[in-house]
Amino acid sequence: MTGTPFHIVDVFAEQKYVGNQLAVFRNAGGLSSDTMQKLAKEMGFSETTFLPSDTERDGAYDVRIFTPAAEVPFAGHPTLGTAYILRHEIIQKPVPRVTLNLKVGQIPVAFERQAEGGDIVWMTPKEAAFGETFDTREIAPLLTIRESDIDASFPIQSVSTGLPFVLLPLRSLEAVQRSGVIRDKWLNWVKDRQAKMLFVFCRETLDRAHHLHARVRRLLRHCRGPRHGQRQQLLRGVPGQAPLLRRRPDRCPGRAGIRNRPALAHLFASAGPRRNHPCGSRRKSSPDCTRKTAMTDDREQTACCGLCCGDCIPSHRPLFDAAERLRQELEKCQFGAYAKYKSKSNRAFDHFGAFREVLDAMLTLQCTKPCSQGGGRPDCPIRACAHGKGMEGCWNCTASETCTHLEPLSAAHGDTVRHNLRAIRQFGVEDWTHARSKHYVWTEASEQAPPRNHHQASNGQHHRVDLESMPWQSPAPGVRFKAWECNGSRLRLAEFTKEFIEADWCVKGHIGYVLEGVIEVDFHKREEVFVAGDGLFIPPGNEHGHKAKAITNSVTLVLVEDKV
Repeated sequence: MTGTPFHIVDVFAEQKYVGNQLAVFRNAGGLSSDTMQKLAKEMGFSETTFLPSDTERDGAYDVRIFTPAAEVPFAGHPTLGTAYILRHEIIQKPVPRVTLNLKVGQIPVAFERQAEGGDIVWMTPKEAAFGETFDTREIAPLLTIRESDIDASFPIQSVSTGLPFVLLPLRSLEAVQRSGVIRDKWLNWVKDRQAKMLFVFCRETLDRAHHLHARVRRLLRHCRGPRHGQRQQLLRGVPGQAPLLRRRPDRCPGRAGIRNRPALAHLFASAGPRRNHPCGSRRKSSPDCTRKTAMTDDREQTACCGLCCGDCIPSHRPLFDAAERLRQELEKCQFGAYAKYKSKSNRAFDHFGAFREVLDAMLTLQCTKPCSQGGGRPDCPIRACAHGKGMEGCWNCTASETCTHLEPLSAAHGDTVRHNLRAIRQFGVEDWTHARSKHYVWTEASEQAPPRNHHQASNGQHHRVDLESMPWQSPAPGVRFKAWECNGSRLRLAEFTKEFIEADWCVKGHIGYVLEGVIEVDFHKREEVFVAGDGLFIPPGNEHGHKAKAITNSVTLVLVEDKV
């Protein structure tokens, strides 16, 4: 193997040693296909690439991609990682574009320099090819999920940008985590189909900045591996894909690989050419590009009045999907007749007609695009006023603090409109939503109002622990907590960021629950990952010594411990 150097690259990585691993072999022209296959198996990564030569052919570099079991015509993260090595290790010049000769044809990869350092890498794959669609009742028996877990808003369909997958939309993160294939049934079902791999995704995410959570469920040996880039490219072609994007309908950050190596990829979709946007790669990763990319949708989500369209109830697609499904099911089973029958024993069913009227009225409220794209009221006087003055929004107007057009909004939004306008002026319309106020006055009231029952105990103490009024304590960079102690026990609401580094091994015992984010706990080189919704139990003692670190930008959890 003398004279065949190789590089190890982390793709879709927000920091070193995460994301998708890739081995890139150079000067591989003298290797046989069999040797390449053996090397890919020896490396053990989901994919390994081989560059037969360091020189171009027909304006592009030849690249072959192997999984541990077979050669494949295309895969997302190997394309991006190999292009990175070509530019930084072979060309060694800041060229704006590198093109790869793959089995599917030429794939261009572009590099965009960031002001904070590092490059953003864009890939333009082949257009998605759509295959057959499948019925929920056909798919569900093959999997470890219930039929009700499948999101009927989108089709179950075979899609390919080089490798075919069966795309399965699910309703929740919990369903994604439970999803899997029943081996014998799945093998029998796919044996005569091109698509052998299952790709599951949902619109519920671990991080508000993301739009999708996705995983590949693999069974066959040649199906192993992350393939997040391939998955993102499949998603951009899903019929009716716009509702997938919770905020802006063109840039879509998606999370995958949480249980193994966290990976974050971004999708760019439009009516024209579409591109895949990874967060970074080894040596030149750009941790801040996640925040930067996630915030570029602020402008489109900003209404002329200063409200954030993504916070508006009419923009909440899952609510209207559920209402439509309920309406259809009520009609399908003729519930109106059943309600009339049941009203003889339960007078509440006398109001079923009124309930149906409310349900139908709800469906008329849905707004499918932000105000900046013509959504909302067609005759909105605020938008007409701003555009009539040649302004993008009210934040450009010096009279907004006293404008009478904004007054009617106070009934639902209180002082939020003027608060948001000040935030836009301070931070700019591209990056202001982190400072926005509560969208609705009743949301603010419900969060601030105390519970109706405090249940005072006989010793004069309340059963309710008022964490809201407690001050935050910050013993080290990247961590803060609120603590309540009683009878030798302590309850903590803790928040960690990636800045937190635990210097010493903790030997305290913990019982806890992860509210938001993803945290990794190292038990002396044995790592376990806990996601939102996971409980954790760590006994005290040196044998259970541990260190924790945040995988997502922030992690919130509740801990119950013995007071020390």
